[in-house]
Amino acid sequence: MVIIGGTNGKYLVDVQILDLYENTWLYCHHPHNNSERITERARHTAVTIDGRIFMFGGYGPKSKQLGDLYSLTIESTGAF
Repeated sequence: MVIIGGTNGKYLVDVQILDLYENTWLYCHHPHNNSERITERARHTAVTIDGRIFMFGGYGPKSKQLGDLYSLTIESTGAF
């Protein structure tokens, strides 16, 4: 299971994977290139197609409505 973003009183940019077989969490590392980084968000939509996660929209800080689209490929190392 992959968890992207969310809110805990502030908008999050975390990407975490729950290994359902081992019952352990893996924190994924962001790319060093800021233009490729996911921005903080909650209430977005995501779908998996052909091994890629597509994430669209949601809301960011100050309830800003987002209309961007990200595509992620999660590697076995926990990087994307």
